[in-house]
Amino acid sequence: MSIIEDQYNVVPPQLKYLKDEVVLAQAWKKAHSYIRRHNWYADTLELDLSTINLEDNLKKWVKSVTKRPNSMSLVLAPKNAEWHFEEDDETNKDSLWKPVESQKLRALAHLSLKDQTISTAVMLCLANAVESAQGPSTESDFFLAQDKKIYSYGNRLHCDWIKTINFREIAQFGWGNSLCYRQFYEDYQQFLKRPRVICQYLERNLNPKRKLYVVSLDIQRFYDCIDRDILIKELEILHKEYLEEYNLEEKYQSDDKFWSNLETLFNWNWDINDRKLKEYLNDSENTNEQTSELPQGIPQGLVAGGFFANAYLVNFDRTMGELINSKNDNFIVRDYCRYVDDIRLVIEVEEENNLETEYKNLVSNFVNNKIKDYFQKKYNSNSKLIINPIKTKINSYENISSQNDISVRMNMIQGVISGTPDIEALEHAIGGLDSLLHLSEKLFEEDKTKQTKKINKSLDLFYISVPNVDVKNDTLKRFAAARLVKALKMKRTMTDLEEPIYQKSNFSNIVTKGNLLDHEFETTARKFIALWSRNPSLSLLLKFGLEIYPDSKLLKPVLDAMYYKLFDFKSTDLKDRIDKKAIEYIAADLLYTGAIRIGYKNESSYPSKVNIAMFREELATLAERVLKDKNEFPWYLQQQASLFLASIEKYINLNGYSPKLEHYKSLHEALQYNSNLSLFRKPFKINDYVIVSLIAQQIHPNKERYSTWFSNIWSSNEIINKEKIASIILLNRPDIFVQILSTQNTIKEEIKNTLPEDILLASEDKNRTLKLKNDVEIRLSDLIRSENNPFQQENALLLLAKSFLESEYFGIKYDYRAPISVNDITIRCKDWSKIQSLNSEKDFLSVNIKKSSVSIINEKPKWVNSNSFWIYNIGQLLRSCLTGEFDFTTHSFLARNNSESYKGLRSTWFSRRFGMLNNSKSLFEDPLPLSPWISELLLILLQWPGINYHEKEIKQKTNILSKFELLQLIGKRIESQKKIWGHLSQTPMYTMPVSNKKTINDPLFRVIVVQTLVPRFEDFDEKDPLYWTSSFRAKHRSHIASICNLISQHLTASKTVILDRREDRNVDLIIFPELSIHEDDLDLIRGLSDSTGASIFAGTTFTKRSYHDNAINQAVWVLRSEKRNGREFNYVWQGKKHMTAAESALKIEGYRPYQLLIDFEKANMDPIRVAGSICYDSTDLSLVADLRDISDVFVIVALNQDVDTFDNMVSALHYHMYQPVILVNTGEFGGSTVKAPFTKYNKTITQIHGNNQLAISVFELDPSIFRSIKKPKKVKEVKTPPAGYKGRS
Repeated sequence: MSIIEDQYNVVPPQLKYLKDEVVLAQAWKKAHSYIRRHNWYADTLELDLSTINLEDNLKKWVKSVTKRPNSMSLVLAPKNAEWHFEEDDETNKDSLWKPVESQKLRALAHLSLKDQTISTAVMLCLANAVESAQGPSTESDFFLAQDKKIYSYGNRLHCDWIKTINFREIAQFGWGNSLCYRQFYEDYQQFLKRPRVICQYLERNLNPKRKLYVVSLDIQRFYDCIDRDILIKELEILHKEYLEEYNLEEKYQSDDKFWSNLETLFNWNWDINDRKLKEYLNDSENTNEQTSELPQGIPQGLVAGGFFANAYLVNFDRTMGELINSKNDNFIVRDYCRYVDDIRLVIEVEEENNLETEYKNLVSNFVNNKIKDYFQKKYNSNSKLIINPIKTKINSYENISSQNDISVRMNMIQGVISGTPDIEALEHAIGGLDSLLHLSEKLFEEDKTKQTKKINKSLDLFYISVPNVDVKNDTLKRFAAARLVKALKMKRTMTDLEEPIYQKSNFSNIVTKGNLLDHEFETTARKFIALWSRNPSLSLLLKFGLEIYPDSKLLKPVLDAMYYKLFDFKSTDLKDRIDKKAIEYIAADLLYTGAIRIGYKNESSYPSKVNIAMFREELATLAERVLKDKNEFPWYLQQQASLFLASIEKYINLNGYSPKLEHYKSLHEALQYNSNLSLFRKPFKINDYVIVSLIAQQIHPNKERYSTWFSNIWSSNEIINKEKIASIILLNRPDIFVQILSTQNTIKEEIKNTLPEDILLASEDKNRTLKLKNDVEIRLSDLIRSENNPFQQENALLLLAKSFLESEYFGIKYDYRAPISVNDITIRCKDWSKIQSLNSEKDFLSVNIKKSSVSIINEKPKWVNSNSFWIYNIGQLLRSCLTGEFDFTTHSFLARNNSESYKGLRSTWFSRRFGMLNNSKSLFEDPLPLSPWISELLLILLQWPGINYHEKEIKQKTNILSKFELLQLIGKRIESQKKIWGHLSQTPMYTMPVSNKKTINDPLFRVIVVQTLVPRFEDFDEKDPLYWTSSFRAKHRSHIASICNLISQHLTASKTVILDRREDRNVDLIIFPELSIHEDDLDLIRGLSDSTGASIFAGTTFTKRSYHDNAINQAVWVLRSEKRNGREFNYVWQGKKHMTAAESALKIEGYRPYQLLIDFEKANMDPIRVAGSICYDSTDLSLVADLRDISDVFVIVALNQDVDTFDNMVSALHYHMYQPVILVNTGEFGGSTVKAPFTKYNKTITQIHGNNQLAISVFELDPSIFRSIKKPKKVKEVKTPPAGYKGRS
């Protein structure tokens, strides 16, 4: 079912694919995303410019594929090293804080984006071969992993794994999606777990005289020591093996030009000016020798570097794997696995005392010899790869099994924080994380002691309480610090900062919870900074400390210490200069973080005494001193200093600085609205200046000044391509474009005449009121941008799609060179009030298509087959109708909100075409219902190459979609939607599926009913029902967090009683009352959903939408499903139409444009369909009558004082609807009840009596038994169905 050109079905290692703009575009997407996330030192403005100029860049890069890469720039980063404070010496202040021994530096590489993209394209061509050779890292049976030759866990790519006829599985890498490497944490945990599980199994049958050891080894300077020529040969071997192993056809073959070209592409060289810095890098971690050259292996900083490093060792891994269960040098290898440069071996030995050191050296030498033999025998080469003896560790399984793995403690704390923590749980987690930080320091001190003092370990008592350190010390610190920051921030949102605790005396201030929390933030920040000061390479700890307490009193001591190294001494000693380079890297990282993250949260997120303005002034002093001397500091430090100063409106003249600062000069000039273009270095690119000016508006918006500045730029003689300039502004910041047109009359008409008419649509106002007249033509572009756009709902969209397909234009005469835009279409409807009813009357909805203008955005992408472009064009139109935007690729523009911090320009319509998401979250500003069927239809119509498409909702017999087949698809879907149309209530209904692996095989439906106590109705302000004080918000959030935590505990306690028949069965649905959850607390609800595996239906507090003058009452469905690539959350609103008198008094507006039906999938039976309603809407008899023959369970969330009336209503509804009815009322009034049409006392499933009660009730039932009019067997006796009921199955 593909519209893609055949040539993109696979991307084999052939030179033509490296020269293909489509492949390079996908490679750019992955490289761009990775660099933004991981390579902070990269030229971020270059990334922004590449985004906007991508189309032009690709054309240039194609010509560079056969040329040598540009020179790399060296970035010197500090390695782990202990620093300390010496005694005060007034004559030598630079020695007050310095390394205990010597600071070593790591050579990071900054490559041009062109070279990153091309190298990533090489990875795309080889991904399936290399990943297939390594096997799936997700294999949980580690002995089966041995059989499958799975040894590598680090830097693995995101792949689907397809089972083949033989034993092995084949990898399918989605080269067209945005994902690249798998998550570090998941694979690292597998790597840590494997040796222990292997030992645990082997230990059962182990001879008492033998012993198991886990040996940890580290490959020294792994990336730097990779031989590029051998790497190319290994890649070629793996690809040939891939072809033979899976008997692949000709289209998967490589060509000789590809392999010979790799020698050119992998010829990375350092900038000539950086080569003089080689003295800063030590050749060995064990010697003081100086390097003769900069590293010549795989550049550290190359996006594809991790992939190539794995490929280099695949066959060596197999060589080691072949040694499993063979005896070597007095020990037997029982397992081998690797995580990048970290190796784990499980060995079995004769039990002897005091031989750990001997075995440690034996294994280290053994692996070294194997590495040497492998490369010598295969390539006649002396490999530079060696095991670092200092980092080799050995631990007996006997000791490991009696100890607690640190990784296990980390997982436990991670589970608490990512689950449903309340304040108490967070405090426990904070204590646990604090102890992990303390433990990391203790272990560090013990390691030092071991190196200087020999300890006799012959007595078992030595091991009585020794933790198993199965993670690196720096990894442990980063983990603990990151989770501590998250836990403290969560705790702050649940704390009433103004709540008093005690008063010291009549003359002192009252101590509040906020005061204590502020103190906790400050002490934690100080702890992070203190830990950083002992190992400056852990700059993340410094940034975390300043992020939670951004105040000058913490920053100033840090800067004072850094100033000594950066400015206050001019030592010529190499060690001192290395220290300076380490601090330069940290300073750059700190300035970058200060520009984009520190201090940009809302004021309440920070301790009350924090002075962010003074913090920024202190940091600005650092930036200004860095830029004072044009040649003293490296380019990456100067770039970040320039970016930080720009972020706080401190501007500097960057004339005469390095060419690498040219874009930053443009940024400073743009922030000053300088239109004197003669200041810039030649050749000056006006387009780049305009793009940088958009970043300036992102940092410090002022649309009025910008429009005047732009008028001056436009009127200059420098602009060559005015259409390009105008379209850049319009398509990236339409709000600014509108400002220019409305205020700059002298250039208004020229700009409008420069651009095609359809692009100008992007500048028109959205959400305008538009009066729809029946049977009168209206321009489609006007309709979809109005506030009453009917095509944001599926039913109307289906009718529109059908009208497109029935029109003459989308037929044989379709011209792919003249694509249709929404501006070329007029539409007519006989009755707009019935547009969602799927009226089958002829010409009820008709379209008239007349090509009137050139459409740039809707042009045919290169990867789409010309004969199938009409399909893609229909997809463009439908997506535009859903989003209400002329630009079909998005619903929001790059910088629509003014955050006043640098965020970057990350995509354009051109780049978004090969990476569009089609779910509700990506299409709508508000959570509206978008069925998986429509999402899948859009994916089919708007396909881009390189994605692994898995049919689920839409299945076709043929691979080519014809007009007839598409009409059939739409027609069948329309008929399906007609069946659930609410004829009596005139309400469209939409189904949303939920798939849960742990409940799908159980026919019973398990529900949790929750009665909350807060808010009460009196908590809503009569004048402003949306307003709550910060104090009440904190109390409310804390209450909801406690409820969520209580639900988790309730389930844990009830497992042995309720779930003894079905092991580890999850909950299907959790229900909260009306108005119980604030929109800002949906993160808590999501955490509850994730920890329990349940979907959630919850009433949310009053809210206001852009399309309503007054507030509305809604509930939210949080739908959790499990997909091929993990779990997925979908948020959808359910509205309330009928207002109570109390709500009307608050001026709450009724709004229920549709009714949701949630299908909980069950194996071997139809899904259990649940409908939800908000309080007074449940009294709408037309709605419940419509639902009777459609839903299996009816849920009512309420904040209702008239408990008796609603109890009687449930008693009537459960019979007349002939299905279970669940009423969940607030704890303020109580009376929650669940009834099903059983006979006698069995009809009441659960009931909660009394008011002012917090309650949680768990129950399970089988709603499917009420679908049929036949009496079910082997269940409680059910009532006779009501008259007229014909069943739902």
